[in-house]
Amino acid sequence: MNEKLHYLYARELAELYDISKQTLIFYDKINLLKPAFVGNNGYRMYSFKQFFILGIILDLKNMGLHLSDIQDFISNRNTDSLIPLLSKQIKNLEKKRAMIDRLCYRLQNEVIRLKGHSDIRLNEISLSYLESEDMIISEKIPFCESQKDRFIASAELLKNASENDCLRSLLAAGFVFELDNLEEEPEYYKIFSNASVNKTNFQRPRSIYLQMYVNYTFQNALQLAAPAIKDFCQSLNIKLGKQVYIRPVKNYWTSDTMDTFISKIEIPVII
Repeated sequence: MNEKLHYLYARELAELYDISKQTLIFYDKINLLKPAFVGNNGYRMYSFKQFFILGIILDLKNMGLHLSDIQDFISNRNTDSLIPLLSKQIKNLEKKRAMIDRLCYRLQNEVIRLKGHSDIRLNEISLSYLESEDMIISEKIPFCESQKDRFIASAELLKNASENDCLRSLLAAGFVFELDNLEEEPEYYKIFSNASVNKTNFQRPRSIYLQMYVNYTFQNALQLAAPAIKDFCQSLNIKLGKQVYIRPVKNYWTSDTMDTFISKIEIPVII
C-alpha cells in the first residue's frame, strides 16, 4: 500500500480545511471522523472520501449545529434525515436573530441614555408627560430583611426579567415605594424591571410625572430629596400620587464608587 498516493496524512487534511490537527484528533476521540487507518508509525491516514465527509461536518458546524446532531446525521446521511436537521436549525437561528434584534434595541437605547448623562442637572425638579410602561414587579421587600436577602430578591427578579437575553444589568430597572407622605420612612419597597410582554404583571400608568435627578442611591434618595419636592409642590399647588419610582441612572457600569451614583426620582402627579 502506497500511503502517500491513496491517503491523506492528518496534517495534509487539516491544512486543506485550515483547521488544526488537534481538531481531527478530537473528532477521532468522539467517533465523529475516525481515520481510515493508523500507520505503523502512528500517523493517522484519511481517505479521499473522508475529505468530503469532513467538509460536511465543518459546514454543519458552521451552521451552528451541535456535534451530537452532526454525528447522528453522518452515520445516516440521506435526504429524509437532512431536511428535519436543517429545518430545526432554521428555527434555532430565527430565535437567535430575534434575540439579537432585542439586544441591538437594548444597546441602542443604552447608548442614547448614556449620551444624555451630560445633560443631567442634579437636584432640579421638572414635570413631564410619560407614556404607560409595562413592567415585571416584585412582591414587597421589607427593609427589616437582611441586606443579603434583599440583594438576592433583586438579582432573582432581574434574572427572571432578562430571560435568555443576558445583559440583565442593562434592563430598565428600579425601585418602587408606596408612601402617604414623602417624609415618612418606608418600611418596604418593590423592585421593577422591563420584561417581555408575557412576563409583565404591572403597568405603570401614563401621566404627568415629577422628575428629579439626585446624587444618591435608592435607599436615601427620597428621604434627602423630600424637602425640595415638598416645596416645589406647594409652590405650584400640585398633589403627588403614592407611588414613587427610583431608577439608577449612573451605577457600576460607569462608576466604581457609590458616591458618584445618580438616581432618577419619578412620582405621578394627581390631575
